[in-house]
Amino acid sequence: SESPSISVSYNKKKWLMNLSNNYGYGQNLNKETYYRDIYSPSRTFHAEWQRYSPYIGKGHRINYSVDYNLSDNHKIGFMYQFTHINDKEPITGQNIEDSSTNGTIVKDVIQNDNSKINRHSININWTSKLTDNSSLQLIQDMSFNSKDESDEVKETNVKTKSVLQNITDGKNKSDIYTTNLKYKNENIASMSGSFGLRYDYFKTDMETSINDVLKGIERNYCNSISTENIYSAYGELSKEWEKFDI
Repeated sequence: SESPSISVSYNKKKWLMNLSNNYGYGQNLNKETYYRDIYSPSRTFHAEWQRYSPYIGKGHRINYSVDYNLSDNHKIGFMYQFTHINDKEPITGQNIEDSSTNGTIVKDVIQNDNSKINRHSININWTSKLTDNSSLQLIQDMSFNSKDESDEVKETNVKTKSVLQNITDGKNKSDIYTTNLKYKNENIASMSGSFGLRYDYFKTDMETSINDVLKGIERNYCNSISTENIYSAYGELSKEWEKFDI
């Protein structure tokens, strides 16, 4: 595997900017065999599933951030991150099933698993220094995620030459919004404390379809959409001594 990267920074007076890009590439090879045995008074069953799967993964991540000092006591910041991951796993193998009722059935298996992930993350923050010991911060986080999956499986009966070929497609999307207002004070009755209000919003959209390639029909389709709103308040106090803290 390899992961080269490049980064650029710029700092002038009230501005601080950073831009970086990371690229990743990896490969591995899996050889697996699964066994299953069933014994009962009426029948016996034995199965072996053999798999040979070379995996290839590629991805890159772009980070951009900028901070601007409005004054000695006020600062705003912006961060954007884009992540892309592309995984491919071509699988070959054989299914061997031996039962006392149906005899031995051998199937050659060809499977292609592909997935693509795109993630956009945004952070906007504002920090205000109220006193030497206290500050107020407003943070807005947003994340937009998508994942497309395609799994194609083709099974060929070695003896009868009959073929079963299905493609399972999945599309998953999620949106996340988080707003956080935080007050921090380093000297509250000789203790440090932080208090805040937080709002979280989640939306997920999951879509799955299974298609019979040879018959040209859609066997199954499912779509699920859900949303969630969470309102919360929090607070914490801490104090440090020479040898322990609470």
